[in-house]
Amino acid sequence: WTYGYPLPNRSEDEAYATYTHFLGPGLPIEHLYTDSAGELIKCAKSLGVPHSASTPGRHEDNAIAESKVKMVMAGTRTLLCQGGLPNCYWPYAMRAFCFGRIIKDRENGSIWERRHKDGPFTGLVLPFGCRVHFMQTPEKFKDQAKASPRLVPGVFLYHHVRSGGKWKGEYCVLPLTHFAGLGLAYDAKHRYTKPQRVREVKILDEEWVFPLK
Repeated sequence: WTYGYPLPNRSEDEAYATYTHFLGPGLPIEHLYTDSAGELIKCAKSLGVPHSASTPGRHEDNAIAESKVKMVMAGTRTLLCQGGLPNCYWPYAMRAFCFGRIIKDRENGSIWERRHKDGPFTGLVLPFGCRVHFMQTPEKFKDQAKASPRLVPGVFLYHHVRSGGKWKGEYCVLPLTHFAGLGLAYDAKHRYTKPQRVREVKILDEEWVFPLK
């Protein structure tokens, strides 16, 4: 189970929140192996788990983690290119790549099935940046004109994952109006806008459409 957590800083508090979100309730840690980062060492102490650290400066001592990072970043870049979004949307593409890999069908069952043991993933499997139509959150919906369609067009970003890798039917999206007038070059800088977390998402196109490409 590999998942990416883009963080605003490398503090102990952020590391602790990440570990507890990744594990969820009731999942014990037998041993924690890190790259010697100070915040991770402190986090292991706060969690009360045995900890080992790689030798500083020797990437081969941390080969498994290094290979996972390379895989996730390569997948993130691929999704940004596929979806037509600038690099500044990489935190969303990272989440989408990691979760897509988790729910992918495999011969011995998906990673999702092997962790949760409650059957295959039952939600919509959506590519990053594809066009969707969705019911806006209540605070956004009240600003819509009364005669406007209830579903608005937007782009899918990622599935919202809760603590312990649980999913409660929530998709993170942005309306297409968010991108009006914004440059879409790979190095464009956009003002941060929190995605809408919604439950009602529809695919009205017969084929995948990536409106930002």
